[in-house]
Amino acid sequence: MRARPFTYETEHLGVRLVNRVRRITLVGDMSVPGHPEVLAVEDVGAAVGKDNRIVPRVMPAADQMSRLVAKKLLRTLKS
Repeated sequence: MRARPFTYETEHLGVRLVNRVRRITLVGDMSVPGHPEVLAVEDVGAAVGKDNRIVPRVMPAADQMSRLVAKKLLRTLKS
């Protein structure tokens, strides 16, 4: 399998990358804006807090993001 740049997917989805590390801006449920079926966490996703600032890339925030996405996936699988 040939690797391709991450920007291929983001351009295909029309997703905006933010900050110098080029993370995807996410909505509250950790989905990509306009694509509720696409989820992102950890180093790929940039969650925005209530104060409109990007949540820092620290373990507690990453853990919360991962748990939220896991719960959403489990609900989807059960329905």
